[in-house]
Amino acid sequence: MAALRSYTIPVTQPTYVRVGIKWDPLERDNIDEIYGLGSAENAQAQLDKSSRRIRTFKWVGEFFRIFLLNKLADRIDGLREQELIVKKDMQTYLTQKKVRSYDLDLCCFCYDANGKLAGFISPVFMGEEYLPQGHRAFLHTGDDATGIGDAFDEELLVNLHAVDAGIHAVYFIAVSINHGFDQIKGGFWSIVRTKDETELLSLALQTKLRHRVHVMAKLSRGDGAWTLDEIAEYCPLDPDEKIDLHQRVDRLLVEHYMVWGGGAKAPA
Repeated sequence: MAALRSYTIPVTQPTYVRVGIKWDPLERDNIDEIYGLGSAENAQAQLDKSSRRIRTFKWVGEFFRIFLLNKLADRIDGLREQELIVKKDMQTYLTQKKVRSYDLDLCCFCYDANGKLAGFISPVFMGEEYLPQGHRAFLHTGDDATGIGDAFDEELLVNLHAVDAGIHAVYFIAVSINHGFDQIKGGFWSIVRTKDETELLSLALQTKLRHRVHVMAKLSRGDGAWTLDEIAEYCPLDPDEKIDLHQRVDRLLVEHYMVWGGGAKAPA
């Protein structure tokens, strides 16, 4: 395994890093976006319509070939091939209709010098009492529940210069709400210094583990600088849904990456 990467980021003036995650959506969600189906009933209606068209195109194509109208027959065959694609898409949509969408949340958890949770940033509203002091130093683009699209599905912009002095460590986390990471077949995360668009860290979201938390990286405060350390580990999440998600993630971080005075990582 390659050595994990680490960077020192001086903070003598406003300095921003952008954290982003991208994942491949469930095939059904892509199909829904393309066709605007909205429901299994609409998909079934489209499937029935395509099946009728396929039979019609097949009959018309064969009819034209009998009379040696091959160019017309080829055009009809092309239309039939298009409908076969639509039919396959509808069948896939209906097969996956009960499968929950891939829904990842990009979060960051902030800790004080004693390793106590000082607040966290989540794409879903958790209330002011959960936000860290000076939370405007963190700007989240909001929740994406499917992963459809080409750009980052969720992003977090951090103004390192404005992070509250009481925060000594910041962990960047990807949480899979509905699936183990082993089921999500494509995706990646990246951390970029926005001043010159330098990519500091980037890694594929790919594992055989069923865990639902991926700890991407950690920022630790120093004298006039932050240290960015790659972690890149998949971790199990307490399955007890009676406990709030943020409490389960906090417990995981404290147990596996205990923050000691000054923001240093506890020895293994």
